[in-house]
Amino acid sequence: MPEENTPARTARTIRRRRLITALIGITAGAILAGYVARTLAGSASGTVVTKHTASTSTPKHSSYYELDGDYLSFTYPDTFIARPNQEQGGATLQRNILYSNGAGILTLTVTVTSLPSGQLDDDPSYRMRTLHPETYALTPQTVQSEHVVIAKGIGSFEEVAFWPHAGKLATIALSGSTASVTATEAVYSHLLQSVTWQ
Repeated sequence: MPEENTPARTARTIRRRRLITALIGITAGAILAGYVARTLAGSASGTVVTKHTASTSTPKHSSYYELDGDYLSFTYPDTFIARPNQEQGGATLQRNILYSNGAGILTLTVTVTSLPSGQLDDDPSYRMRTLHPETYALTPQTVQSEHVVIAKGIGSFEEVAFWPHAGKLATIALSGSTASVTATEAVYSHLLQSVTWQ
């Protein structure tokens, strides 16, 4: 025998429907708020612009992003996510941190600092690497017609470019674990070739 539609049963049904509707609305609002927060957190110092360019040096990446910073701009593959830049102060003019969990777990840190003397030996990070040849191999290179020193970690994946330019120093570091050192080095090379000073 079917239950009767009593006023108490009808009121409970209405309350349940309202509760379910409210829960759906709250869930949708939370998802939307999370999306907005991730979108806002993705921008670092400067504007991140999507570039849909075919890759020539790293064929596994079909899409690149451009980070247009206040002092330095560069492009990076779509496997990286830009995080909000850290607090800046003192000699730090720009800092961008990007993470990737594509073919390994990598961190890309791009920092621009003041270097009034133009001498790499005045930078403590560079000086520390020169003092530890058992840990770092330093190689001078020319990138875009400018003198750059690349420090490679021995026994771990770490590449750091020290790039002095007009009283500033860009320190471009890529480190972490990678499934393919060759592919990761190609990504790093592409990044260095994409650098534009402002």
